[in-house]
Amino acid sequence: MRNLVLILALASCALAQTEAYVVFSINVQDFTYPDRSAAVLRRILDLHERLGVPVDLYLTTTMVDLFAESAPDILERLKTSKFASASYHVRPPCPYYTKFDWAGLSEMGEAELAKRIRDYETHGLNLATGRPTKEPGGYAKFAELLGYAPVVASLQSDAGIGPTVQEVFQELGA
Repeated sequence: MRNLVLILALASCALAQTEAYVVFSINVQDFTYPDRSAAVLRRILDLHERLGVPVDLYLTTTMVDLFAESAPDILERLKTSKFASASYHVRPPCPYYTKFDWAGLSEMGEAELAKRIRDYETHGLNLATGRPTKEPGGYAKFAELLGYAPVVASLQSDAGIGPTVQEVFQELGA
């Protein structure tokens, strides 16, 4: 952690003196130990806010659900922080993740594909089946909890379905 503090401090000084830009992005997807993930995120937020260095935190739908239940303070900090930006990313078992089309999305027409992706991004995700649940979830739930739509949604999809995935996320506010 001491090395990270030094790196952030140097980055802060460098940004103040040059036209160079540094981006700190944290992808959060550790649903196995959500308490540990929450503790690490709190430390990251504390550090970036103390040093005044921006950081992007990317959460999956699973992490949004877990933090909404067990660490709502993190979502509140993402909502109000001047230095942390909330972003979203997709990981398996979502079938529109790169080379993970287990649901045959590439065989669907554009309207059906868009509906399926919209279902995923407005409902929860069952990690065992990979299918959407009936509960609210996805990008839409994250946006609702934050009070604004996360600007960035990291979409790693195969070329054939990527444009439709992108359209759905744009409709949702990304």
